[in-house]
Amino acid sequence: MVQETLDSTQKPCKNCLKNIPYAAPTEEALTSALAALQRTKKIALAPPELAEQRYLLCLSCEHLLTDTLCQKCGCYVGLRTRMLNERCPLGKSAKW
Repeated sequence: MVQETLDSTQKPCKNCLKNIPYAAPTEEALTSALAALQRTKKIALAPPELAEQRYLLCLSCEHLLTDTLCQKCGCYVGLRTRMLNERCPLGKSAKW
């Protein structure tokens, strides 16, 4: 495996540990993914106020990569924070 050099704006990917350019998903992509999860997994959505509160807590977390990925579990926080029955993956030190 080739390990590239990190610049000050990059962090390693949780799953592959490669330092690759990353483009954050658009709001449209997140909405589409949530709709698909609702259809296939029957997930419940969190109220917008709760989702926003959770997202703001994630933004202040040291495990957040590129403002969208959780380094602890690899999820897109824009999705996870909007799902009612999801929890912060930090266990006892969970942010929400």
